[in-house]
Amino acid sequence: MRNITQEGLELIKRFEGFSPTIYICPAGYSTIGYGHVVREDERERFADGTDEQEAEDLLQQDVHWAERGALQLIDVPLTDG
Repeated sequence: MRNITQEGLELIKRFEGFSPTIYICPAGYSTIGYGHVVREDERERFADGTDEQEAEDLLQQDVHWAERGALQLIDVPLTDG
């Protein structure tokens, strides 16, 4: 399995920006941190906000989930480029 590099995470963080509190993203979803969509069962957990370390942990979890989904659909060799 391929994993995102730190450079890739930094790129996502730069584009997403950081929000320590829940906000509504342009697509209409409750979001926190670096673009983490807050599920209904997480609302209480993030009611008081989050810090940058927890937000980066959430980003890594979200990216891991997305990587797994994408790699199931790709059947050609990939490079970091």
